[in-house]
Amino acid sequence: MNKIYKKLIEKITGFTLVELIVAISVMSVLSGVAIPSYITLNNRSKESGTEAVMRNTATALEIFRIDNDMYPLTEEGIISLEENGYLKEVPENDLWKNQFAYVSEDGYSYTLRSYGVDGTENTDDDIVFSNGTMIADGGYGKSAVKANFSRNMVVGLSLDEGSGYTVSYGDIEGTISGAEWTDGFSGTALKFGNINEDGLYSYASLPDSGSLDLTTEGTLQAWINIDSIEKFSGIIHKGNKRDFSDEAYTLQFYNRKLTLALNNGEGFLDTNYRFETGKWYHVAGTWDNGGMSLYVNGVKVNSTDKAVAANVTDGDVQIGAQLQEKYNSSYSNFGFVGSIDEVQIYDKSLSPEELQEYYSQYD
Repeated sequence: MNKIYKKLIEKITGFTLVELIVAISVMSVLSGVAIPSYITLNNRSKESGTEAVMRNTATALEIFRIDNDMYPLTEEGIISLEENGYLKEVPENDLWKNQFAYVSEDGYSYTLRSYGVDGTENTDDDIVFSNGTMIADGGYGKSAVKANFSRNMVVGLSLDEGSGYTVSYGDIEGTISGAEWTDGFSGTALKFGNINEDGLYSYASLPDSGSLDLTTEGTLQAWINIDSIEKFSGIIHKGNKRDFSDEAYTLQFYNRKLTLALNNGEGFLDTNYRFETGKWYHVAGTWDNGGMSLYVNGVKVNSTDKAVAANVTDGDVQIGAQLQEKYNSSYSNFGFVGSIDEVQIYDKSLSPEELQEYYSQYD
């Protein structure tokens, strides 16, 4: 037996929960790395353990919000989760022994931050949870550090739930109709393409919300893995009506071409970029008063200077399809066939530099 494994096993008795998480993390990393750097290995294990502790705290914060209609305020701190019975014990420090930073000024949103290995705020190794979602992952245990654009993010679906029939971001809770959980680009994802007994493709939907009215500028982005490219298959689509009169914005494969459209084609931009099946791609569409742009893997693939503001409508947002009912007998609800991960919607047009930064952190 590996000597390091043996020592870890001998010490498990009497471990605290946090220490046990560290031990398990070390063993899982050792199993896949033949000759690891000790420092890197140690930081990976601490990062994995810290993420686990923070995810547990984030879950308790969501339950607190459901019960109390708000998160604990900054001055109340996460210790209030322990005081009110939502957690048996709330750790004050991450596994680098730095104190967690919790901020919630209004009770309707929060950030929970670990300063990571360097102990310094707002650096690339920070681990950050916001409104139940991890928006920065530290960079040791995964292939990338997620860019922190949370200030303008109105939807950030990590799709890391891995089970169940709902997805959520902050106060927005959506439902899953027929889609299945699968391995994602990062964590888990939703796999679309199943057809139910009524002939509808699977999808997930987010109810209409004022925060989803993007108007003069916005960004839609996601990671996609295509099984087959179907005509008009929806990736992100706001609007329910079959005549598309309530369509505000859509990122889809119009005529099997990646397309960003606003207001049922009033604003329209597509690309001849050739996608391969069975491969992950980052796709994004942006618009503002300077026009519209499409991006694949952080690179702008087409743009137009035609400026269009998205309409304000009461339509829901569909993920993985355009509609919740059949358009007609030929096209059903325009379902996407493949997997979708890391769905994000912003109320600003991310710049080419920001999108390249976002993608490069995964590359």
